[in-house]
Amino acid sequence: MNWEEYKQKKDAQKFFRQGNDMFLSTEQWMKTISGGLLGAILLGIVHGALTVATMWNFSFLYIVVGYAIANIVTSISGVSSRQMGLTSAILTFISFFISEYTMICSVFSVVGLSMKTMIQIIVPAFVGLFNSGILTLIFIIVGIFVSYQQAE
Repeated sequence: MNWEEYKQKKDAQKFFRQGNDMFLSTEQWMKTISGGLLGAILLGIVHGALTVATMWNFSFLYIVVGYAIANIVTSISGVSSRQMGLTSAILTFISFFISEYTMICSVFSVVGLSMKTMIQIIVPAFVGLFNSGILTLIFIIVGIFVSYQQAE
């Protein structure tokens, strides 16, 4: 098989997989979700740490994070579909929650952060995600939408 035949075969396979998410096995779904979750956690921690370190909330980073998570999900799965879009959007929301959680934990780490405190911070972090201002909330929604659209 020469290079042209190989390239045509890969292009045909990519075209077939693009609209056929049923092609993914359970193992591939697990890889996609676990890889996407790992990416979401890492990007959330980086975003939260950057916000705490600079004392500025870079709202456009919500869009960048959504785009990055969509790319992670589609590159692991090799499929762009509605299910990948939903998976990407959910993982993006988790990343935004992790970012907010990281910011709150860093504030409490000054006085000492116990496991009990870390658990008690979960609800305020979730609520804080929606109480962060209308402009930030718009960027969060746009970031989730970009993530969905990019992976669809």
